[in-house]
Amino acid sequence: MKLRLLGPLVLASLAACHVVLLGDLDVGWDIDGSTSPTLCTTYNIDHWHVLADGPDRVSTDVPCSAAWDTGTVLYSVEEGYYDVTVEAVEQGTGTVLAAVVETNVRVISGDPPATPTIHFTASDFSAGELNVYWNINGTVDGKAKGVSWDTCDEVGAATAEVEVDGQPSTHDCHAGGNMSAALTGSSASQVRVRLLDSANSPLTTWSPLATADAVSGTSDTWEYVAEFNWDSFTTLKDTMRGDFDFDVSYEGQDCTQTSPNVAHQVVLLKLDGSAVNPSPDVCGPDSVCTPADGASFASCYGPGEKQTIADQLWREYKLKVSGALPDTASYEVCWEQEFDIIIGAKTNPTAELDVTRINSAGACAP
Repeated sequence: MKLRLLGPLVLASLAACHVVLLGDLDVGWDIDGSTSPTLCTTYNIDHWHVLADGPDRVSTDVPCSAAWDTGTVLYSVEEGYYDVTVEAVEQGTGTVLAAVVETNVRVISGDPPATPTIHFTASDFSAGELNVYWNINGTVDGKAKGVSWDTCDEVGAATAEVEVDGQPSTHDCHAGGNMSAALTGSSASQVRVRLLDSANSPLTTWSPLATADAVSGTSDTWEYVAEFNWDSFTTLKDTMRGDFDFDVSYEGQDCTQTSPNVAHQVVLLKLDGSAVNPSPDVCGPDSVCTPADGASFASCYGPGEKQTIADQLWREYKLKVSGALPDTASYEVCWEQEFDIIIGAKTNPTAELDVTRINSAGACAP
């Protein structure tokens, strides 16, 4: 019986034997080539956390004031390929200020230690103020950081979700009228934004992912502006309507200051190159309404005399405004200009349209 059992017992012993070969790993790091402890104060670094992840998973913490390497601490790890990460940990908060990874570091048994050096740069630590702005259908003055044309309330946006380097945070969409948020970022920060409703459901697509822009005259401030035009909205773009309010001047003058005087206004509203059909009405401050068909003559209204084209679908339109003489001059058009306009959500700011002269001959002569 003993002879019959001997063979299987030997085979079982061999099958259970697993030979582990060990090698050594010594990780070093620097900042822009320097390992000076004075950089600990410069960047407020308390210690370094080193992680080697591969056949083994080993880690250690090294004080920033000590030598910037692991020495013999990571010796005798299982041979193979490792991803090595070094993190700079902030004094007092424990926040990771910067992290760099080197992949496929090979540890071989019997060879000298593997000695990867992780290279940080000053820009990895250049955290500063990151100001993020968002506009809906542009701004009233056309400047990126001006007052938004449409408001968060008008479109039902409760919060703005801001993603910086893959980390999301939410902020009051209206933000007291500023429609902005101050965060922490760096020269390399990648930013994008989308608007959410009160149920935290997305109202818009994400704005383009892009690096924040440096603010002129500073070394630690960056900014990103998200523009949400009507077509950024996933469903509202097909249902939202609004009123377009505007007033008109003629090269900075009112109807009676021009030479000759402007007697009549003619308006044409176009969408995608064609006249809007049916033509909407343009209603003046006297509640008299005239079709915006490019052929109907209305009274001339000057600066400060608000006119309205009501209840139009969210879109980018073209609005042609003509200034014509009295019928005794056959309604000759002396002023005319076509404007790119946006009809935004609900009630819109009053657009100021200044029409230029196109004819100075004949009855149009000053």
